[in-house]
Amino acid sequence: MELREQIDPGICGFTTTVTAATEDGRHVTFAFETGCEIIAEFERQVREISPVDAIKTLSPDENPVLALARELLRTKGCCEACVVPVGTVKAMYVVTNLALAKDVSLKLVAEWSRATSDDEAPIPHEQAVPFAGSLRCTTVDVLQKGAVEDHFPRQKPGF
Repeated sequence: MELREQIDPGICGFTTTVTAATEDGRHVTFAFETGCEIIAEFERQVREISPVDAIKTLSPDENPVLALARELLRTKGCCEACVVPVGTVKAMYVVTNLALAKDVSLKLVAEWSRATSDDEAPIPHEQAVPFAGSLRCTTVDVLQKGAVEDHFPRQKPGF
């Protein structure tokens, strides 16, 4: 059995197609079509551990596909919340009948806060401190009062 899954990861724009295939209903191989260099590297690493035994990934231990992705995304400076690895696991479970074939969606709904005075202006997004080459976590509901303090003085000059 073979399953093709199209994943739209969002702001990066690197739509990815994951093909999960199994001949015995348990062991799965993957193929990716993507313009993202990091997901292309993820594919190379997943091929090294393929075929993946889908049933063994249900153990209490960390899923090996997600473990590869977490480490890769963390070290390459990409967002660890990238949906492509989770989509890859979903495809594996569907192709092995461990999950039902139903589309998944994720919709972000932001409630923007407004500052009530100049003393409570939101921190500009461009002043958020980058970690590992990308922004790890920013939020729109934190208001800065008073002077901006550098809590990481040796990390990045100028921030």
